[in-house]
Amino acid sequence: LNDNGSWCRCKPCVAQYRPDMGQQGALSNYFWNYVNRLARAAAETHPQARLIGLAYSDYTAPPRGIRFEPNVGVLICRMPYRYWHAEYHRQDYDQLRAFVEQCGAATLFTWEYLIHPWAESYPFVPVTPRISATDARFLAGMPAFGGGYMQLQINSVKRNGEPAGLVWSHPVIDHFRLYFRMKLYDDPSLEVDALLS
Repeated sequence: LNDNGSWCRCKPCVAQYRPDMGQQGALSNYFWNYVNRLARAAAETHPQARLIGLAYSDYTAPPRGIRFEPNVGVLICRMPYRYWHAEYHRQDYDQLRAFVEQCGAATLFTWEYLIHPWAESYPFVPVTPRISATDARFLAGMPAFGGGYMQLQINSVKRNGEPAGLVWSHPVIDHFRLYFRMKLYDDPSLEVDALLS
């Protein structure tokens, strides 16, 4: 789906929207019904194929009344640096569990927004090693968990006025958050204080 909120306004699509599910779920049933139809079709011609749907924007929340096809997994976008807020933390974990337990997601991956808040707008980025450790242990304890993608900010560079590649925009600011979470995904039993030391 679009990354801008410009959803289709035709009657068949709008009929599937669920504004009663709130901003994070208004398009969940619409999106996951499509993923399920695609998964069924793919299984007929490519039985070994797996589909991973992105839980993001207005379709972050698990759909209601939909059981995923056996070849469907989820890549859910999340911001664990906000877990200092207990209710946000609880809701996020409820969503993760629901995708697996209620929807039957075969696999669960996470898209971690390590770049938020943006360094340009908030130079004192949250470094939350204990929250990361608790979160990594929770995820590692979920049998469906397959790993996490950690988003970073990149910018293009030019040489003699021509595009010449990409660079990591804020390695000094972002490296600890990335490194720490990767170490914990590799071994969730690591002791936080020892790792910090």
